[in-house]
Amino acid sequence: MLLVLTIVVMVVCVWALTSKRIELAFGLGLGLGLAWLGGLLLPGFTLKTMPAWLPALPFALVALTLLCFGVLAWWWGTDR
Repeated sequence: MLLVLTIVVMVVCVWALTSKRIELAFGLGLGLGLAWLGGLLLPGFTLKTMPAWLPALPFALVALTLLCFGVLAWWWGTDR
C-alpha cells in the first residue's frame, strides 16, 4: 500500500511540474526510458559481483561535470 501511495504521489508531482514546462517533461521521459532500457539490458549486481568502481561512479560524474562547468565559466569569463 505504501508503494502504491508513493508512486501516485510521484506521478502527481511530475504531472504538476511538467504541465507547463515541456522541456522538463521531455527530459524526464527520456531519462526514465533510458533507465528502463538499461535495467533490462544490464545484468543485476549483487555485492559479490559488483565492480569496485560502481558505487563511486555518481560522485565521479558529478565532480567531472562541475570541473567542465568551471573550465567553461573560466574560459568564457575572460573573453568579456
